[in-house]
Amino acid sequence: ADPRELSELTIPVFSEVKDKHLYFYPKKQSDPQFERSVARFLEVNDDMPVNEYQRQHGNAFVKALLASGVKAATVKRYLNQIRPIFETAISELGISIANPLSKLKVPKTEADEERSREPFSLSEVKAAQSCCRQADDPRRWVLSILSDTGARLSEVVGLLVEDVSLDQQVPHIFIRRNPLRGLKTRTSERCVPLVGDALWAVHRAMENNTSEYLFPAFVKNGEINPSSISAALNKWLRDQDLRGPKQTVHSFRHSIRDRLRNSGCPPDVADRIGGWKRQGVGEGYGIGHDLTIMHKVMANMITAEHQGS
Repeated sequence: ADPRELSELTIPVFSEVKDKHLYFYPKKQSDPQFERSVARFLEVNDDMPVNEYQRQHGNAFVKALLASGVKAATVKRYLNQIRPIFETAISELGISIANPLSKLKVPKTEADEERSREPFSLSEVKAAQSCCRQADDPRRWVLSILSDTGARLSEVVGLLVEDVSLDQQVPHIFIRRNPLRGLKTRTSERCVPLVGDALWAVHRAMENNTSEYLFPAFVKNGEINPSSISAALNKWLRDQDLRGPKQTVHSFRHSIRDRLRNSGCPPDVADRIGGWKRQGVGEGYGIGHDLTIMHKVMANMITAEHQGS
């Protein structure tokens, strides 16, 4: 074969490019969303030479995800996992193609509008916390931690015992990537001070723990399934009449932002606590707020709420 024909004959298939991509980004190997995204993409489009994928294959991927009930925001996260694989083929393997997922449009569905979450009011948070203390079991400990940290469900359920520090000046949890789960964004890695019911729940989880996982009951074959855990927790909240139709366990994360805001917490400190994207060029400099500063504003929030009740 002449050089041009030989080049065409040796174009790698998608799965081979994925392996090369992992060579440059090894952390992706422990990211469950990356593996799910790749599996779904291959399920829809098959494993073809990477230069054979067209815009229609990207649109078919989006359509299949939406048809399965996945929200538009989640579809975009899946695309963000697959798109860089094609970029690796272009930049590192020298394959002359246009990225078929570049600037791909994802339509919003009615389900996206219907699933918009409402935060819990302070009285609703306190009612949920009271019921959790009465039940006093692992599922309720998870809810209690969510309620007073604003962390994501997977961040809490996927904690290891080594991520917990209760004997320091400021008791806290260290949210970082581990074999159980990755993190949503780069700014998601953070230390979160423990106050109020979150501190109580972590103490209870540690006192009853004999595993490397903080919540071993939710770990099956070295993995966690946040979707099934979320469904179980949401059902319990509904059965106890503790949530409305547009409230879910994730609403605690919305609530903590309001609670911090109402207690006078500076927005940049709130961003650090919740792992939200930080605004402004200056926020990219330095190592961030000291743990004692974050603990102070969270403790002030709890104190102000108790005084107001």
